[in-house]
Amino acid sequence: MTDTAETTAPRRIWRVDLALLLRVCIAVAMALSLHLVLTQEINWDEFFYLSQVHSYLRGDLNLPLQTIHVHFWNWLPLTGQDEIGQIRIARVILWLVQCGTIWALYRLAREFFDDIPALFTLLVYLSFDYVLVNGTSFRTDTTAVFFLMVSLIVLLGPLSVWRMGLFCLLVALAGLVTVKVIFYAPAYIGLALWRVMNAGHRWRMVLRLAIMVVGTFAVFAALYFAHKASLPGGDNAAAGRMLSGAARITLMETGLFPRLDYMYLTALYAPVSVVLVAAGALVVLFGGRGLSGGWRAVPVLILLALPLGSFVFYRNAFPYYYAFILPPAMLLAGAVMAGFDRHRAVQSGLAVLVTITIVFSWRALPEQGLAHQARTIEAVHRMFPEPVAYFDRSKTIASFPQAGFFMTSWGMSGYVEGGRAVLHEAMKEQAVPLLLLNSPHLVAAVDPDARQPRQSLLDADRTALAENYIPHWGVIWVAGKNLSLTGEDQTLEILVPGPYTVEGDAPVVVDGREYAPGDVVTLTRGPHMAGGLGEVVLRWGDHLFRPEAPAPAPPFFKGFRPSPNAMSQDRGKAKFP
Repeated sequence: MTDTAETTAPRRIWRVDLALLLRVCIAVAMALSLHLVLTQEINWDEFFYLSQVHSYLRGDLNLPLQTIHVHFWNWLPLTGQDEIGQIRIARVILWLVQCGTIWALYRLAREFFDDIPALFTLLVYLSFDYVLVNGTSFRTDTTAVFFLMVSLIVLLGPLSVWRMGLFCLLVALAGLVTVKVIFYAPAYIGLALWRVMNAGHRWRMVLRLAIMVVGTFAVFAALYFAHKASLPGGDNAAAGRMLSGAARITLMETGLFPRLDYMYLTALYAPVSVVLVAAGALVVLFGGRGLSGGWRAVPVLILLALPLGSFVFYRNAFPYYYAFILPPAMLLAGAVMAGFDRHRAVQSGLAVLVTITIVFSWRALPEQGLAHQARTIEAVHRMFPEPVAYFDRSKTIASFPQAGFFMTSWGMSGYVEGGRAVLHEAMKEQAVPLLLLNSPHLVAAVDPDARQPRQSLLDADRTALAENYIPHWGVIWVAGKNLSLTGEDQTLEILVPGPYTVEGDAPVVVDGREYAPGDVVTLTRGPHMAGGLGEVVLRWGDHLFRPEAPAPAPPFFKGFRPSPNAMSQDRGKAKFP
């Protein structure tokens, strides 16, 4: 008895030290993540996500699908912060939400492993570069994965009535946040199988699981229609068109591995973790040594990892998708650690090695931060104390009504297929004095020397932008005209009505009246006659504010990492934001 205790004591101490080491490594990863929350530049998707909140508060949001978050975040404008400040506050909260996701992943891993492999599962998840960078982004994925992971933990516990109801609520909320929850179906099937295999009364368990499935759809429908009722003019038809369009574009019109380039970058920045997950698949397939459930856990772990199969066909498997889809599959890495349960030195080495890759990824991130974005948005609000309509890529000035469309690759595809000059039409219907050049499509429209993107704006839109906007400060352009007057009258076609300040060293005659430099002339939409001699600028606004300090250098969206396209091109030629 004494000999046995003396033999096992050192091993127990080493196990405690290893658990402590893993917890320290996880804490380091989460601290680095928090640093990025506060300092990392804001992605266009985050601005768009915030714009839906402001659109809801203005009363012009009419799409009920994937907009349930407007009720979670409708208090953000009350903070008095601008768009940057609101998103940073939301990011801090989502960092706490990610802590909840990490907790749920740990609880899931403990169902199949001891403490050490379960902790290692968390560390490997955090080690993926795209999780470190996008795991707390202000967008659908961060919230949805929390709801999904917690619901999986609820599924593993005693299925009392209130827990069954909680499961239905969590999955329904996740579905309202994003329709991508369908990719988690294999994970739910796996845990349902696990519950049935371990149940004392299997048919009773099957009945409860069936009730939970029906209940989830019922709760989803009730919440959907309640949310739709809160939207002025909530449009089921628009939601249906969006859903069918999303299915067609993201699932049916792509080849195999449509985002293989990003998968390559994943392997480049997190090679150790990729190898661990791949090796874990082999460990599980060959019997899964160290699994708490023995052979019965094998099909369950395979099903938990099966959401990774979406990379084969899903078009939108961009970097932000990794934080959403990876968690249940990380149990494969835990299986590798469990296989080394008698080799503490190897386990410690793996923990340290994975942590080094996390620190390396953090150190390798660009250092530009978000100061350039903050200065630009602050300048916009100084120029326009009251909201005005504007054009940009992603509804960046969320508190202003954007007059264009969301210029993602998906949005551009729909725009080109539609064949409507959306921007030109908008300028005919309302005054749009602000143009934010934060998209390569917009830059290419006003700068003929800029590199042309693969999909361009229609000619009518390009002409409308090029002829009606002038540079103001950095990426901020405003409505205006550059006039080269030769003494003969010329016709001005004004698409942006409002006050215009005369700039230059010579007066200008507009519609028969002379205006000196510094004067303000009010122009209506339509043709006007201008005459005079010299170079004159008509700039929208009554002496519109312009910061004295130099503007931040473009682009507005510099990116967290070089994109696959940027890595294959000469970055010195990339002139657009």
